[in-house]
Amino acid sequence: MNEIVLETQGLTKYYGSTLAVDHLDLKAPRGCICGFVGRNGAGKTTAIKLMLGFLAPTAGSSKLLGCDSTALTPEIRQRIGYVTEGHRLFRWMSIGELERFQRAFFPGQWDKRLFADMIEYFELSRKKKIKHLSNGQRAQVSLSPTEEEKTQRRIKYSLKEVLPDGTIHLVYQPGRTLYSQWEDSAKQQVYDTNDNLLWQGIGKDSPYKYLSWAADAGGDSFNARSMKEIQVITPELSRTLEIPVISQNETIQIWRYAPNGGFFTGYKAGGDKIGYAGATGFEDSKSAVRPFGEFGSFFAWCPKESFSPTLLWQTKRRIYQINFEKRKVELLFESPDADITNIFVYTWDSIRLIGGEPAPGYRPLLYCRTKGRTEDRKHHLVMRGMTRSLTVKTPEEWNDRMNSQIRFTAFEQSVFLSRQWVVESPPLPNYLGNTRHADQLWREYRAAPKKHRLDIYKVDDRGNIELISQFGWTDPGEDLTDQAAGWLSVREKVRRCVSQFSPPMYDLLWYMPGIRMWHSDYDRGPNEILREILILIEQLRPGPSAWNLVISVLMVGFAAWHGRPRRTSRAVFIFWLTFVGLFNLAGLLTYLALNHTPVIKCPTCGKRRGLAQPQCVRCRTDLPAPQPGKLDLIFDTQLKPTT
Repeated sequence: MNEIVLETQGLTKYYGSTLAVDHLDLKAPRGCICGFVGRNGAGKTTAIKLMLGFLAPTAGSSKLLGCDSTALTPEIRQRIGYVTEGHRLFRWMSIGELERFQRAFFPGQWDKRLFADMIEYFELSRKKKIKHLSNGQRAQVSLSPTEEEKTQRRIKYSLKEVLPDGTIHLVYQPGRTLYSQWEDSAKQQVYDTNDNLLWQGIGKDSPYKYLSWAADAGGDSFNARSMKEIQVITPELSRTLEIPVISQNETIQIWRYAPNGGFFTGYKAGGDKIGYAGATGFEDSKSAVRPFGEFGSFFAWCPKESFSPTLLWQTKRRIYQINFEKRKVELLFESPDADITNIFVYTWDSIRLIGGEPAPGYRPLLYCRTKGRTEDRKHHLVMRGMTRSLTVKTPEEWNDRMNSQIRFTAFEQSVFLSRQWVVESPPLPNYLGNTRHADQLWREYRAAPKKHRLDIYKVDDRGNIELISQFGWTDPGEDLTDQAAGWLSVREKVRRCVSQFSPPMYDLLWYMPGIRMWHSDYDRGPNEILREILILIEQLRPGPSAWNLVISVLMVGFAAWHGRPRRTSRAVFIFWLTFVGLFNLAGLLTYLALNHTPVIKCPTCGKRRGLAQPQCVRCRTDLPAPQPGKLDLIFDTQLKPTT
């Protein structure tokens, strides 16, 4: 028979005449998980306090670990774990001070390593004060992670690296949760996909050499939006894109890009023209040069032993490499029927996006994505030594997957494809349907658990792919119960409160047919003015709220009370009431600024009328002119000479 660790017999507790616990009989054997379920005020917390000896029972008894609850010894209490409701910790203590305080109650039994693992798992600082923690973080200080939770966290924050034979390793640095925190001089642990520890030590001493992947050049590029930002209405106020050619630390040439013409014009340092650069190369005459085409983006780097930039120039459907020092334009890739969306490079010429020398064995790789209006996304690889680009064929369902990251690399004679994607996750939040709560929706999505998978493929010479390894794991979701969450909540509440004074017209525009479709595509829209207007509407619209309607009605009522005696015609009066109703506070302030005039009492009908016109609107009687008040004293500042 199992040992009984908790037993109550007729346990009863009254608070005055109020019955809190009514003759509770309970037996819990060792290894049992017991939970109290009941509505508020049912007596759950009171029963637990009676079992722990915090309260004296009115009747009945309770035993815990064989000892009466009213006389628990210090040795028995050391074996009991209890988390209070509300996480009542000393607010003035730091987490480190709280550990030292609690450790004194468990001499010889406090597990320092377990507490350190808990602090690391929940990403808490020992120096942080309890009063600065959120409710969720206070609960974390009171708990310890299980082995499964620690394993999930290690997998989540591990780098998923790939060996040249396709084997997947998990590389973990304790205490680091961001790639920017990664250091080769820090301690690392290498696990296989079965969670077996393969190696640990200083990162730079690792015996494993993993594949490096082509990096996105978009973060370092000058894109079409940047090009539009330097162009103003008049050429005098616009800025120009200039590429220098430098020799012996002196600028000898400057090549200026003309957005309207789509080509470069070269000048000597003294100002004389030296030629033009376009899609066909460098030309001496303007009539011979052909434009590059609609600009997409570019990024620049300086080749070895040169201070003159070389450009990787992307248009809508072509990618050029331009070397102004050698006067060479090379067409690297052309897409006949789809637009280029992204460019990735690795060891291309002397580009160093990440820094450091490229590892031996890698082939220069230029990878770009294209997407047409009627076709799915395609992947194209350009490698030095190839006469044509390699188009990689991927399944159609890959285009429907959100949160999918695809990377390529060319190592020795093999081309690898890495795809990390979300297998199962809650649906993405619908911002268009509820943009006022976009922050909260996004936080809930990030906190939800998701299933991830990493697939490694090998690409043959025809662009076909073959799966060689894969690894799946579950991400428990992000812990968002921090002070930033509270700040976001306060910010959202303030924003919602202030937006109730926004014009209801913004909501009318937002729900017009087609406007939300435009909004969902404004990032790719060519019209910058429309894009800015849509962002303004999204940020300022009040959303579905009764308060906005009430405020609008009150302001229209005030405008009617103010404008009735001052009205000059019925049409103008109705116009201003409609204006105030559509624009809310802004409309009321505009109305008052343009229509506030003194009023005077009509001698015939007795109504107060504004002085915007000489006659009463109702009875057409001439309104008396306002009489100036009597002056009691006049100051004469002109001094008259005395005689």
